Amino acid sequence: MLARDTGGDLIEKRNNLAEALEVLTDRQRVVYVLGFHARNTHREQNSIEVRLRNVEGHPLLHYRRGYSSAAPVISSNDGIRIADILLNDIPQSGLEVRTSVGPPSEVNVIIPASQLLAQVEKSVEANILIYIFSAEKAVASADRRLSLDRERIEAAGREGVIRFTQPFKLPPGDYTAKVIVRLEGTPVLGFTRADFTVKERQ
Repeated sequence: MLARDTGGDLIEKRNNLAEALEVLTDRQRVVYVLGFHARNTHREQNSIEVRLRNVEGHPLLHYRRGYSSAAPVISSNDGIRIADILLNDIPQSGLEVRTSVGPPSEVNVIIPASQLLAQVEKSVEANILIYIFSAEKAVASADRRLSLDRERIEAAGREGVIRFTQPFKLPPGDYTAKVIVRLEGTPVLGFTRADFTVKERQ
């Protein structure tokens, strides 16, 4: 059991290491990896049973004992997931967030009202995470919360947007602004980035 959980094999009752390695090699000469597309049974837990017929020798068989038809709900609060999105620029389909940076270094976050209306029944807390990178190093950040009620979003109109602005004080140089917007209590995430340059003051 311990060997299986680490992806290994157990060769027992042998003191000859060379012989044990030969047995291990023979076991791995032919390997089959089988998969299947599971149908949606609308059950959270489904069992898997595998039977071997007409086989020679002593093959090893490892397989999962079950699967779930329900897709897991990924939390938007998952810090590792957010870090992965930021570092690897992973696009998100929850919100089509846009950003721009105005002089001298003011980050503008734009969220389409129509997409918020699809997510908000009465009100929602939007958490706006802004990180400023210089090369691969984060040099500034801001964590802001924006309370949005449906009345305010509807006032923007379906073709309108909700805007948020965050100023930064940065020395001259080349930067990248990365923005993640998450809606509290939902798995919805939006991500965008914008490259910009802070110039020397004249």
